[in-house]
Amino acid sequence: MKKRINPSPPTVQQLEAELKREKRRRRFRDALRGTVSTLVVVAAAAVLISNLLLPVLKIYGFSMMPTLVNGNIVVALQEGTYERGDVIAFYYNNKILVKRVIGLPGEWIDIDENGNVSIDGTPLNEPYLAEKALGECDIKKEARLLLYLDTDTLESVYRIDPDNIKHIHGYVKNKKEELVIGHCNQKVISYALEKKKEAEINFIDFEISTFDRVSKYCDATLKRTRRIIDENADFFKSLSNVNEVIIIGHSLNIVDMPYFKKVFNSISENAIWKAYYFEDTDKKPFEKVLDDLGIREENRFVRKTQELYL
Repeated sequence: MKKRINPSPPTVQQLEAELKREKRRRRFRDALRGTVSTLVVVAAAAVLISNLLLPVLKIYGFSMMPTLVNGNIVVALQEGTYERGDVIAFYYNNKILVKRVIGLPGEWIDIDENGNVSIDGTPLNEPYLAEKALGECDIKKEARLLLYLDTDTLESVYRIDPDNIKHIHGYVKNKKEELVIGHCNQKVISYALEKKKEAEINFIDFEISTFDRVSKYCDATLKRTRRIIDENADFFKSLSNVNEVIIIGHSLNIVDMPYFKKVFNSISENAIWKAYYFEDTDKKPFEKVLDDLGIREENRFVRKTQELYL
């Protein structure tokens, strides 16, 4: 039979030693907790300051040489105003860009083929440049532009030769031209007239009145695409050498499909088509329209509009 041994109580010295160890552990935990809290607060403050007050940016690319070169780290200061020649940082398409201010609100900026910049006709002195960048332009001099707008944006802002532009729906500066603002097609009119006829057979006065008004409204706003195409036959004939079509800012709606079909039949069958959409939901409808036009899959590209500016 085993003998039961009763443990002896700890001595005062042992209790004091254990109490000291416990106090050291508690001080360490408190110090660690305080250090972590301080680091979190400092990190949060640094993030807030860097994002709101003093953003720290890294330079990528060479567009700001020699002032800034690839890999430079810069700090941006929050300012309410800026002047010509200032280097500024700004958001564009979810990116921060660093560029130099050369034009102010209301001024006209012109860059000639040699890279010389003029402000309202006066040459701009740019001592900060080591060499002039000519840049790139996707609109070639021989390009033919088919516009559905009646404004002079391409001529006045982008300085494109008016002879290369066809305002298919009229031109606001040509008082002799009729501006086409219609958006209905013959299908809608035929549908409204058919529904009106059914209502007359069934003596439904409300529907007779409704569809009569719809048909008259659509007739008044009818876009007579076939007539417009015939009136601009020379323009479409001039497209025979076109090997690339770029569609920007158009919804590819059914009303304007005759124009695109005419373009398709007027250019090379191997031409490349590039269509740019705005909303993500537009991508599949755009692809379907190009497919319905008969454009081969390897010859068509559907991209988001933002990609134009990357």
